[in-house]
Amino acid sequence: MAGSSGGGSSGGGGGGSAAIAAVGNIVAGFGAFQASRAQAAALKAAARQARRSASMEAQMATDEAERAGAAAAVRGAASGGGFEGSFDGVLQDLEQTGLFNARSAIWSGNVEAANRLYEAKVAKQEGNFALLSSVLQASSSIAGSRMNQAEQSKQRDYRRKLYVSGAGR
Repeated sequence: MAGSSGGGSSGGGGGGSAAIAAVGNIVAGFGAFQASRAQAAALKAAARQARRSASMEAQMATDEAERAGAAAAVRGAASGGGFEGSFDGVLQDLEQTGLFNARSAIWSGNVEAANRLYEAKVAKQEGNFALLSSVLQASSSIAGSRMNQAEQSKQRDYRRKLYVSGAGR
């Protein structure tokens, strides 16, 4: 009988270690969840910054095109060329180039922002899965420990019955 009570205490110890492991799993999963939320927030902030930067780049491209057009107009007027012929085409080309550069900067910023937002969504999902996985691991650890305890209890009961009936002597 002394051996069977020792088995019972080791089963209880297994349950305690399973509970500690389960708590550790949940804490680790919650840490990963929190880290993913922080990463998602940082990525969203990076997306906002990418859009702001693109807006600034677009404004600078527009300003540069206006300065180049104004400088070309001043040179054209100083040389007596006026605003006719090829000079008019140069001004239009400068304006179109400036608009293209501005639109390209905005498009590039929007693409970068969309990429950052997607990465934020992925990070958030990874955190959700890490938390869910840790809860499932904790549950399976506890369930496995309980099943082991139940099996040990059945075996003790069978040994006790065999001993009492005299078959174990």
